[in-house]
Amino acid sequence: MKHFNKIDKLSSQSNLVIGSNAICEIMNSDISLIKKVIKLESNKNYISQRQQIILDKTGKMSIPTQTLAKKEFIRLAGNKAQGIAAYIKEYKYYQLEDLINKNKKFQPNLNKSVKVILALDSITDPHNLGAIIRSAVAFGVENIIITKHKSAQVTPSVWKASAGQVSKVRIAKVSSLTNALKILK
Repeated sequence: MKHFNKIDKLSSQSNLVIGSNAICEIMNSDISLIKKVIKLESNKNYISQRQQIILDKTGKMSIPTQTLAKKEFIRLAGNKAQGIAAYIKEYKYYQLEDLINKNKKFQPNLNKSVKVILALDSITDPHNLGAIIRSAVAFGVENIIITKHKSAQVTPSVWKASAGQVSKVRIAKVSSLTNALKILK
């Protein structure tokens, strides 16, 4: 029972991201976000290629890895975790000023160099936010604004739904989207 308590205590303090695609994207973007990797103990000698990449990188970077029996793993990460999960550091939001300063580098006469800032209002479902982020990254968006209130925040569900694409955008939280848009004008 003590082993379960250690897991519960850690999961309440950390963000648990599930799925090999999301974890690989996080590692490719900023491996320092990964605190610990949890792997499903397998009776077979089969490990997916993505899982092997994750385990190789964690080994090289001395990131702790833990193997759990199926019952414990499912209790911790659920059935849709693809046999691998990772505790990550809490997402650090950017300030609106950071997004503005990053965009000052573009040349106004060249349309292709203009950076897009996607403003999202009242996206309350984490899965929808993750899907929007995934689509936005596919279209080259690098900056997103969300509101502090009445909006989903970056959670493990968002990481999973975005397939780890959260790591490729800068997200700023603002109190008032109206005021933020006025500042951006």
